[in-house]
Amino acid sequence: MGAVISSVIFNISSRKISKEFTAFERTYAMTVIGLIVFLSISFVENIENTIAVVSSFLSPRFCGAVVYLGFMSSVIAFLLLNY
Repeated sequence: MGAVISSVIFNISSRKISKEFTAFERTYAMTVIGLIVFLSISFVENIENTIAVVSSFLSPRFCGAVVYLGFMSSVIAFLLLNY
């Protein structure tokens, strides 16, 4: 139910702001907001060991997963959706 409500809010909001912003601008804003929110959550969940969050970026597997999920799955998919 949460996914459906989120989708409705996203579609209505996206349709309204599509007159002012390009698909690239909307996708960029979504990506930056997601980065800030999820990085903040990660630091709060690991408040006692914030070095673990930063050091995880040294792992090639972790970085590969971030690039795939962040760029391939999210940016390209949402850019096409916003277009």
